[in-house]
Amino acid sequence: MYIKPLLVPGLVVMFLSCASGAHAVPILGDQLFYTGGDVTVESLPVSSGFASELGLYDATFTRVLHIMDDEPPGVIVTFDPADYGFIAGDELFFGIRVISDSDREYFMGPAIRNPDGVLHAGVDNLGGGIFVVGFEDLFGGGDLDYDDNRFQFEGAVTPTAAVPEPATLSLVGLGLVAARRYRRRSK
Repeated sequence: MYIKPLLVPGLVVMFLSCASGAHAVPILGDQLFYTGGDVTVESLPVSSGFASELGLYDATFTRVLHIMDDEPPGVIVTFDPADYGFIAGDELFFGIRVISDSDREYFMGPAIRNPDGVLHAGVDNLGGGIFVVGFEDLFGGGDLDYDDNRFQFEGAVTPTAAVPEPATLSLVGLGLVAARRYRRRSK
């Protein structure tokens, strides 16, 4: 069986895209948006030596809901952001207040939100509407491992629009170069 050279790069890109979707790398600075309905948060194992609280904040970064303190893994809290003034499409501003470090607060999203100008959270999309958010709880970013405080979010949340991984973009580029060369040879 003969497969045209133009088809091979496309098949490689499609195969790698499907294979890499199983478990993505956390996206630093990502955000979660409200889709309407209940949100469930579960505490996950952590590596922090500091005590922290997870909260939901409004657009002025005022805490509107204290979700949980340092809880052992497996503690689950369910709430409806609509009860706190959020409507579908709004960003849900989640953050941690580090009690053992001068009550500093660090937020998901752009670094500008944090007192040190550093990204303090990464979002890992596990698929099926499940997202793990890992926070860094030290001023200046600490060790930047984003596992000091970890929470699993499920329910009425969705991340920002997905951006293709650099490896996938490279493969697409190689496919386009191969296609162009193939066209030149055919003429």
